[in-house]
Amino acid sequence: MTTSNEKPTSVAPSKLLTNSEAVEATAGSEPGEDAADAVPASIGKDIQYHLGRRLKASYDELVRQPVPDRFRQLLDELEKREKKT
Repeated sequence: MTTSNEKPTSVAPSKLLTNSEAVEATAGSEPGEDAADAVPASIGKDIQYHLGRRLKASYDELVRQPVPDRFRQLLDELEKREKKT
């Protein structure tokens, strides 16, 4: 869903880890430690910024849409059942 003339930003393949490399990198981590904490981020700030802007734009578009009638009906039914108890 591209709505602007922005060029997509790419990440150099040498900076990305394969699944097996990520598993190897976390193999020596402490039990209970998240794998995300053990592997340093490899996405540049410019890409993070771009992704953040796109995510916010998508979210803003989503919250402006009306709730579908069927969802509204289900929510109303749920509310009625909760009032009965």
